[in-house]
Amino acid sequence: MIVVVNEALVKRFFDNSDPIGHYLDIFGEKRRIAGVVADVRDRPSDAAAEPAFWFPLGQVPFSATTAVLRTDGNPLGLVSAARAATESLDSELPLAEVKTMDDVAAVALAERHFALWLCEAFAVLAMALAAIGMYGMLTYLVEQRRREIGLRLALGATRPGVLWLVLSNGVKLAVFGIVAGLLISPVAGRALSSMLFGVSVWDVPSFLAAPMIILLVTCFGSLPPGWAAARTEPMKALREQ
Repeated sequence: MIVVVNEALVKRFFDNSDPIGHYLDIFGEKRRIAGVVADVRDRPSDAAAEPAFWFPLGQVPFSATTAVLRTDGNPLGLVSAARAATESLDSELPLAEVKTMDDVAAVALAERHFALWLCEAFAVLAMALAAIGMYGMLTYLVEQRRREIGLRLALGATRPGVLWLVLSNGVKLAVFGIVAGLLISPVAGRALSSMLFGVSVWDVPSFLAAPMIILLVTCFGSLPPGWAAARTEPMKALREQ
């Protein structure tokens, strides 16, 4: 009775030494290790491959088995050939649940895709709320400083300069939020690491793209109050109490 093991099992139980010829007690049976294969990550939620072993089908017959066929063309085009090969072994063997690997992967990753979709939806909602919040806060600040803005315009300030004054206030708040976000990102990254596969927690493009998106959202939310401030009539603003 033999068994084939993966590299993760060799690393954990044999300290990376040669396991060929050694025996494992599996389900109460002594099995000799006949080979070592590379790790297969068949569970996407796992960050690393787990120890695994395989029996020869001839030694441990199962009531149902899975066969994987690889082709460069349309995988469904192999169904008839696979059915004929199965019938040649035993005409009573049924061939059922034919799926492509894309279908299998879609089912395996469905829960993770849904979780990531929720994260994306909440991220878009947070961006929208940030833009609305920036708009509301700057609108309030502009309203509170209408006389000051009117005085600036009366003394020679340009309307583009007033627009930039409002935008710069919004950008300063955004920069403060970006710095705070970067400081807490390691904690958030570790919390999301279980949903990432093939992407590092310290993904540089993401750390560059996120601040740029936040700045764009800030500018978008700051433009309406900035335009309102730039259109202020100096004399009318100065007459207000």
